[in-house]
Amino acid sequence: MRLAIRLHHILLILCLALALGGCTPRRADKALPKVTTPTDLRADPGYVQWLEKQAMLRSSQELSRIVSDTGIQWLSPSVAPRPETLLQEAPVWLTLHPASVLTNDNESLFKTLLHPEFWRQSQKLGVRGLLLSPLRESGGIWGYDISGTQFLGADTVQYGFSKYAGTPDEYRRLTRAANTADAVMGDTLLPAATGMGADFFLSARAKPDYQGIYCMIDIPTEAWPLLPQITEQWQAEPVSAESAQELRKQHILPPLRLRETLDLPLEPFGWAATGEVRGIDGTSRRYVYLYHGSPSRPVLNWTDPSANARKVVSGSIIQQVGTLGVAFTGISVAPYVGIETANPAGQKDMAVAADNARNAAATIAQEVRRYGGWSFLQDSLPLPMQQLLMREGPDVALDHAGSVSALAALLTGNATMLHTTLDIQTSLGMDKGRLVHAIMPSEGMDMSLRHLYGIADDKLPALREHYHREMMRIITASGGDILVKNNVLHTTPAGLVGLAAGIRDMRHLTPEQIAELNRGMTALAAYHAMQPGIFMVSGKELAGTLLLKQGLVPARNEDEALLQNMMGAYDLLNTARQSLITPLGMPKAQTVFGSIPEQALTPYSFVWNLGRILAARNHYKIQNATPVAVLPAKNSGTIMQLLSLPRKQGNTLMLVATNFGRQKATETVTIQSAWAKLNSRSSVHDILAEDETASPLPPDGNTLALEGKKLTLELGPWQTRAILIGDKSKFAVQPKK
Repeated sequence: MRLAIRLHHILLILCLALALGGCTPRRADKALPKVTTPTDLRADPGYVQWLEKQAMLRSSQELSRIVSDTGIQWLSPSVAPRPETLLQEAPVWLTLHPASVLTNDNESLFKTLLHPEFWRQSQKLGVRGLLLSPLRESGGIWGYDISGTQFLGADTVQYGFSKYAGTPDEYRRLTRAANTADAVMGDTLLPAATGMGADFFLSARAKPDYQGIYCMIDIPTEAWPLLPQITEQWQAEPVSAESAQELRKQHILPPLRLRETLDLPLEPFGWAATGEVRGIDGTSRRYVYLYHGSPSRPVLNWTDPSANARKVVSGSIIQQVGTLGVAFTGISVAPYVGIETANPAGQKDMAVAADNARNAAATIAQEVRRYGGWSFLQDSLPLPMQQLLMREGPDVALDHAGSVSALAALLTGNATMLHTTLDIQTSLGMDKGRLVHAIMPSEGMDMSLRHLYGIADDKLPALREHYHREMMRIITASGGDILVKNNVLHTTPAGLVGLAAGIRDMRHLTPEQIAELNRGMTALAAYHAMQPGIFMVSGKELAGTLLLKQGLVPARNEDEALLQNMMGAYDLLNTARQSLITPLGMPKAQTVFGSIPEQALTPYSFVWNLGRILAARNHYKIQNATPVAVLPAKNSGTIMQLLSLPRKQGNTLMLVATNFGRQKATETVTIQSAWAKLNSRSSVHDILAEDETASPLPPDGNTLALEGKKLTLELGPWQTRAILIGDKSKFAVQPKK
């Protein structure tokens, strides 16, 4: 692969520079004495030096020396996104959360994935990219002890891999194994809201070189009574709305942020206060800082004149794309949305709110491209805002809107919102080939439907309200584990399909119920796989994991507990033997489908079905298809899209039809002259079928009839069909699984 060779050469250059310059970032010295109570720590020089060894800012300065005064930064065009090459190299991805993968004898994740069987099965399935995330230490460092760091979320605190993930050498070996299998590796960059690591602590200790990394404000002693009472210096608590207003009146806090005035259901955002922190100069201080999601996620100060936040992010890019050869990396800039001061005139324009996030995304994406990599936007945002960020920013973006709309259609049996979402994406001029399609976002299902905000359409508020009410009615009627917080349904993909099927007890599934879960997951996978752009499937979707029992894993707070409940472990290859828990302490989850090798040999299993779907996708180059129209449907649960296949497939159209309803549906499509010229040789062909008459799904509603210019199509409950329309003599050979 050309890209793999280029990245390999870059890697050799950078590794040589590292070896000659002695610039390798250092990890924590575990032999240092531990302090039981962080509040007893003095900001002595030894402790500060130890913190600096963990700090990303210091590592970023060392890493920047590799690039400065060299031609490395000019290797690739950087300004314009280049999704075309990405679609050619890696149109199908497998995503794995390292905390959820069971390994044999507690070996590292990287070592487990070096197993030849993993890559044999990945190639057989049609996977061309492997995205592992998160890989780095996250959470917080307390005293000399970094054991408080976790491996569960995006609150990154260090560049180095977690010891549970593996070593840089193992990762490079894994990259070589991926390239041998004609695949590339993916990772995620430092997000705009990190964890409370060494960089945050050094900023709070008033270490001069580290100030300006975060959006922090030193609060005068006389204003401390307005802050929440905190007994521990590193304990963080949100500042009440009343206190924040008073602090603004006293001109201690800046004016309202635009984010605080927007009618957008984004993640929690606001000011939090630290306890009393003793600085390196002996002065005790209390800080108020901006957080995103929770007080344990401080926001980087992207616009600070010191540029320290930018340096930290730049170091992450150099470390991943440069020294490790990561080809595909995720970007998260949602914390910057609306971070600027609210306009006194009350202007709440979406472009104004997105300005800082757009600038950050463009800068980060351009630096990634400069070193030869691609980037993708991970954030769930309103569609107009996502479109703004994609103009000069990341090469591709996760299609949260499509995922949520398809899940809502499955839950309710009504595809109206999905139809509306597709129409809005078209009206905004979004390039469907730059979208990354996934069955379900990793953080759960957003039932606030934020993608429909910021659009001038009086019908949308009522549509959002209707779907929210219906989804809540359906998931609560099913009973079982219903975990909803901040309008996010925390469940697994298989668990959501179970809720849609009305299964009350998912701990004791019958064979018929398992078949129903398989049917729903297959319909979702086929719908997303038949879209232009990139398709991603996760390990927990392949295994069909269900929620862990609540309280099974100790958690620091409710947010972490909700996250952990969705992250039950699974055995990808059936090689973990008797392991019931991952090295990170994640218990084995109940799985509906089983390991990949078992399913690959079982006809009509989920992996078997997915193999047929991906074989058709890769064979007909669906990733390069061009959307033609979203067709009207007679049944409310049906969505029908018409695509034009690449020229190599001849003058051929493809009709993708999904029935999200629980009843059979019959649809009639009239082929217009503007779409295709039909003649006596014109025919239709189901590319998801085994042959002309059979289907890879249980045989349910597979009748096709073309009479003149009218196509009659029958769809079974929860079924996706992909129909080629055109000259049969120009059809490509049917792909074999």
